[in-house]
Amino acid sequence: GAHRLPLRLFFAASGVVVVILGAGLVSNGLAELMESGLIPRLGPRPWDTDSLLASTSVLGRFLHTLVGYDSAPTVGQIVAYFTYLLSCLWVLLFVGRQQTAPATRPSEPSRSSI
Repeated sequence: GAHRLPLRLFFAASGVVVVILGAGLVSNGLAELMESGLIPRLGPRPWDTDSLLASTSVLGRFLHTLVGYDSAPTVGQIVAYFTYLLSCLWVLLFVGRQQTAPATRPSEPSRSSI
């Protein structure tokens, strides 16, 4: 059944998933660097959704691991997340799809290469 799998669609979808995971890693990495004191705080925290979905709940921890969920992110984390996400998706979906001209085959093979 694998020969019927549309490979272009499969790799495009898996590429999008990898980019989303990468954006979460960027956001989580910034949060850890701020917490350890290696970089200064990256702005205020525009919202706090801890009362709706706590980062310490099972779903919160799962989303934190999967997509970088933070119940109270800083502005710098939000900007870094979406900058990484949108730029990588743009490259993956639009720049990477530019087709090159197919290689032309010679009309008659050379006998010296046989």
